[in-house]
Amino acid sequence: MNHHSDTTPDGPDPFVDNALRISCADAIELVTGYLDSSLDDADLQAFEEHTSRCEACQVYIDQVRRTIRITAAGRDTSVEVRPRDFPTLLELFAQQHPRTSNEPTGKDQDGATP
Repeated sequence: MNHHSDTTPDGPDPFVDNALRISCADAIELVTGYLDSSLDDADLQAFEEHTSRCEACQVYIDQVRRTIRITAAGRDTSVEVRPRDFPTLLELFAQQHPRTSNEPTGKDQDGATP
């Protein structure tokens, strides 16, 4: 796991919040192991500390759990997407996947949506 550094050459970094010593991307990589109870103790502790304070990751875990319940039930059902989750999910996605200058924006040169 690619943990954030919490030390300096002089010892522990007092400005690093140990509860967020893994990134959201790291936490997302650990979700399956967490839900399967297969994380080692260090990764489990880092994951639980991060997700206890990160609302975006809590929303993501909730969505994964809901998806598992629906697919495990083996039935065709619609999923209610809660509009209140959109801003958090979009923000997390934007942070993890920043737009590059050559990607299309869905707008023409005048800024209008086609």
